[in-house]
Amino acid sequence: FCLNRTLFPTSFLMRVIALLLLVASVTADGPGSTFTAATIQSNPVKGSTPEETRLLTAHHFEPFIAEAVFKGARIVVFPELSLGVDELSRAESVKYGEHIPTPDPNTPITPCGSAHWNSTSPAFHFLSCIAKEYNVYVVYGCIDLQPCGNKTNCPKDGLDVYNTAVVLDDQGQFIQKYWKENIMFTLTHVFQVPPAPQVRYFDTSFGVRFGLFICFDILWQHPTLDLIKMGVRHFTFPTSWVNFPPIMTALEVQQGWSTAQNSVLLAANEAKSPAVSGSGIYVAGVPKSQYFEWQKGAADEHMQLAKDLPVDIKDPEMEEPSVTHPRNTDVALIPFERPRRPLNACGMVHGDCHYFFPVSGMKTTLHAEIDGLQCSAQIAVTSAGKKERFALFAINEQLSLGQTWTLHLRTCGVAKCFDNHEICIVLDPTTLKPVENLYESTAVFSTLKVSGAGFNATEQQYVMPMVSVTGGHVLANTPKNFASNGTAAHLHVDTKTPVVDASLLQREWY
Repeated sequence: FCLNRTLFPTSFLMRVIALLLLVASVTADGPGSTFTAATIQSNPVKGSTPEETRLLTAHHFEPFIAEAVFKGARIVVFPELSLGVDELSRAESVKYGEHIPTPDPNTPITPCGSAHWNSTSPAFHFLSCIAKEYNVYVVYGCIDLQPCGNKTNCPKDGLDVYNTAVVLDDQGQFIQKYWKENIMFTLTHVFQVPPAPQVRYFDTSFGVRFGLFICFDILWQHPTLDLIKMGVRHFTFPTSWVNFPPIMTALEVQQGWSTAQNSVLLAANEAKSPAVSGSGIYVAGVPKSQYFEWQKGAADEHMQLAKDLPVDIKDPEMEEPSVTHPRNTDVALIPFERPRRPLNACGMVHGDCHYFFPVSGMKTTLHAEIDGLQCSAQIAVTSAGKKERFALFAINEQLSLGQTWTLHLRTCGVAKCFDNHEICIVLDPTTLKPVENLYESTAVFSTLKVSGAGFNATEQQYVMPMVSVTGGHVLANTPKNFASNGTAAHLHVDTKTPVVDASLLQREWY
């Protein structure tokens, strides 16, 4: 063992487990057809200084890694900025950062056992030793400080500050880092946008190539689709996603993206609160492990673990004919009838909302339209425990926040609305705090089919399905009940659980 643990001694049990794992790794080396992965929903551990916070948090990672590896995990992913903080003050955030070198495959860096790294970056050193000791890949988030000297536009503090993901391999080597490219507008004064496009991936000893992106990147073209074009189909996703139900919650976006891109997604969110939580592991949109809990008033730290994840992902055309794939061109749309009614405002978004209150035995077909986006829903209600306001919505919203930040979303679906009768859907996180009661519903539908036509079909744009049920969880059958040909999409919700949201989302780029 290469660790100096006078401050944080490792338990005897962990040492025994590590020895057993090292022996077991002799037979586990090399690629197979499947692998096991874990993502950790966690929080930093506060110390008396930023340096102590980083080291305490790194040690806090070890029990999660030990348990994951004991259960067979070859890779463990931690949240965005898991070794730092997402303070709104740049000065405070810089205190929690450290200089991370650029990895060079010709001169590999193994911090474990290095007196230099143990003294200059003890948390980096410690995690390198943990990865080596447990023979596991570790991905975590941190703040990278790069001196910018006399370069043009160098900030006053002389630093370029990057929201970063770091990768350590199963020998403790530092093999990759990624600087987040798409910075949430509330943090653009803290973190810099990288000077050049960041398309980063890493190869593993178990035969999988993983692409890297962080949180808000998932809604943008770069680097996600750059990696897809390169043939990458496995992704690590450290995130600090803020939930704004009923639509675009952490689990919905994770599942929707994995479905649309036919990919394996390892998503690790923070455990700050119900508003910032929700983690999972997905294969072509099917949740192999998911976790979200909002009723306790505080999110739990939790490990998501999934076995038998595929090393190779089949292309859509290789799927069995019985499987409806997102790129299937056979889209069974609900016939659209132009609404014979005035445009009904959705409140804080540009859209058309057709409101209704589910009651037992209700059967109807609804239509909504905005700016050429036509949405329809076939609805049959089995039961509804209490009076709840829902809407079929068609939204074409361009959010311009800050000087350069623009988010354009085209979406239609059926969702539970806010109790405030002037608002149904909220997309702008600056306008309203998350409302937790939108994670619950009593409406059970025997039929709930949503169709949308008028999406913009290009190679770079796609439609994602998003379905959540009471409690904020997603359904395993959503991917096979979704189809899209780019301009049109159809979603069939098949569940006996009360539904909160069933929607189709297209993100547009300029």
